[in-house]
Amino acid sequence: MTSENVGYLHLRGKNPPVWYVNFTVEVLSPEGAVIRQRVRRRIGPVTELTEQQARARKNEILVSEGATAISTGARPVSPTVAEFVAQRFMVEHVALLKKAGRLHYGTYLKNHVLPGIGPLRLKDVSHDDIQHLIRLKQNAKPRLIRLKEEVPDALSPQTLRHIRNVCSAIFRLAIIHKLHQGPNPAQYVRLPKMKRQPKRALTPEECRMLLPALATPVREMASLSICTSMNFAEMAGLVWQRVNLTAEAGTADGENLPAYSLAVRQNYFAGEYGSVKSESRERIVPLPMVVVEALQEIKVASKFTGPGDPVFCNRAGRPHTIANLNKRILKPTAESLGMGWVSWHAFRRTHATLMDQENAAIADRIAQMGHSALAMTLKYTSADIERRRGIVELVSALIHGSGGREPSENQG
Repeated sequence: MTSENVGYLHLRGKNPPVWYVNFTVEVLSPEGAVIRQRVRRRIGPVTELTEQQARARKNEILVSEGATAISTGARPVSPTVAEFVAQRFMVEHVALLKKAGRLHYGTYLKNHVLPGIGPLRLKDVSHDDIQHLIRLKQNAKPRLIRLKEEVPDALSPQTLRHIRNVCSAIFRLAIIHKLHQGPNPAQYVRLPKMKRQPKRALTPEECRMLLPALATPVREMASLSICTSMNFAEMAGLVWQRVNLTAEAGTADGENLPAYSLAVRQNYFAGEYGSVKSESRERIVPLPMVVVEALQEIKVASKFTGPGDPVFCNRAGRPHTIANLNKRILKPTAESLGMGWVSWHAFRRTHATLMDQENAAIADRIAQMGHSALAMTLKYTSADIERRRGIVELVSALIHGSGGREPSENQG
């Protein structure tokens, strides 16, 4: 139905009368239902516009605002991508994700997807529209900043992949709600080839060079990560009630916690405690004695040692943030040693590499990393912990340059 059939052109007022158009638009309610709204728009006074000119202007308004006929046979107007994202996608998909996922989607929607395809009608978006968006981001020209240095706006293949995946998620939900006739327009979008940087792990010699140079608490956290595979968010979320630094078995969250071990049960990311990445990442890991003694020293020096207090916290008792520790300690120290590539993920990768080099059993490596579905079937019993304890002592000896030691009687 064309705009000539839609809208009611009429005059209102006196001295002089003014042309107006009344029409109906269809929008999504907060509950997601398509509803109709009556709209009136002012066109102009009769002293400036003839009826023919007013009718032409009326048609322009109707096209720009997506008006529909008031007849029962009118086809609902599809929301724009931006409207659908705000009214449904954020509520039904993004809001259900963990903090990291919500931040990820929020960033890509705000900076890339909505500026590119947000104004388009959801039902009209095609494969070519998504491919065009990717091409624009890929071929963006450099821009100048204040210091007159060239900073490329062109995005990496990995970022382009994320943009494509966010678009795909939007249209998967739209297809479910029958607001877009498939197939998913992002499904066959072509992306540039990924150029991944080589993934590096520290050698034992590099560990022995780096760890003593790091300041507290980064030194202790790096050592813990290399020996147990814990990532930064898991260490930031670690609380004292889940750490057993004694020779006796204890409990954590109602479960057995063997001697000299800790339970990974939550993480801390972007100012918020949350569950770990996956169920298999909930694991119990044995602690080598060097790490046990380092944690005992941290506990003695800390004012925050209650069961729910974070093990690694700042002066206010809040968990350390990765940005702060990177800026103040990790990056400057690593760069001064010629190891600018070092990151927290490199510590976890180092653990996996050293476990492999020491011929650790596959089941033990999986349990330590908390990686695959097989880890979900493993029971973290004392026997399992003890079998892995020898491996973490070997890793500890490699990176610290000495064998593991039993704690003294007055420790723990």
